[in-house]
Amino acid sequence: MHTAPVPRLTLSAQEAAEVLGISVQLLYEQARRDTLPTMRVGRRLRVPVRPLLSLVGMSWEEWVTAESSTASA
Repeated sequence: MHTAPVPRLTLSAQEAAEVLGISVQLLYEQARRDTLPTMRVGRRLRVPVRPLLSLVGMSWEEWVTAESSTASA
């Protein structure tokens, strides 16, 4: 039985920086300034996907489509 992949709800700092096209250092700086939506899970900084998508003007549907096409490639 084949199940569809579950869309990710958060990204690591490295992944979010790559999506935004910025350095990880800049991402951490923006997180400290509260200009980028982030959350802590234990000691790890995670970037919630939905607020990030809203920030860059991308819909959840576009994200899921892009993620599923990347996973199948």
